Amino acid sequence: MPQLFIAIEILVLGSLSIIGCSFVIFCYLKFNELRTDQLKIVIHIIIYDLIQQVLLFSSAVAFLIIDQSEFQLIAYPIICYGQATLLQFSLLSSTIWTTLIANNLYRTVKYGDRKYHRMAYLTIGFLFPLLMSLLPFAFDAYGVSAIFPMSMCSFNSNKSEIKYLILVFQDVPIWTTFVYNAVIFTLVIKELYDNLGSKCIAENKQIFLLFLYPFLVAVCWGMPAMINQFKVDARIWPIISFGFGSLIGLLDSYLYCYLSLVRRLKWVGFSLELKTESIEMARLQ
Repeated sequence: MPQLFIAIEILVLGSLSIIGCSFVIFCYLKFNELRTDQLKIVIHIIIYDLIQQVLLFSSAVAFLIIDQSEFQLIAYPIICYGQATLLQFSLLSSTIWTTLIANNLYRTVKYGDRKYHRMAYLTIGFLFPLLMSLLPFAFDAYGVSAIFPMSMCSFNSNKSEIKYLILVFQDVPIWTTFVYNAVIFTLVIKELYDNLGSKCIAENKQIFLLFLYPFLVAVCWGMPAMINQFKVDARIWPIISFGFGSLIGLLDSYLYCYLSLVRRLKWVGFSLELKTESIEMARLQ
């Protein structure tokens, strides 16, 4: 029953995330005027969220429609290990890019530096997750997942020391990111308070929304495994974890892109167009 429930919630919630991420990417590709430095950073989070959601969605579909007694994804090692690597890479990449958003926000508030440091950001946002996605191969850490053993590959649930490998390669990076973002967030609030006062902070709710995602990642992906490190029976955690995890793409699309996209777009019949006044305001800014 838990597996069936998880599969259904991934299909329902994951489809919302896929739609949300796809819409943001479509707008980014369609309108050159929207490709601000801020959105250039955010779009990486959205792309990696979409990859993650598609992989989870396809695994849930396979679990529901394929005869589990005759099909095992592990029998196709290239697909199996490719999926495990992509899941790990997309999760870490999406998380790491939140630190780059936090860093960019701090530099803007502290030094007035709005520049998109392309090479530095791409190096950090790509190389570190790639390294942490490839290193598990040295420990034979990838294999069948405990959630959908026949249709999903991730960290190998049959390996006795797997919880320690998950701790090193997934939990520690996620929680380190969360702590880093919390520190940067505190510094940003302090700078705003010192320069603009508490009223500005209270009115600028978007700043608080920017840090909601890494908090959700830490709680929904990191905490379940951390609890399992202490051998606590946490049967409910996979349901909560995959439920929130399937919504991450939708939450990112809303939290990071609402002000950048929704307020600048309008529907004319069945066609999506830019609001003229929004373009003029963007140029003034």
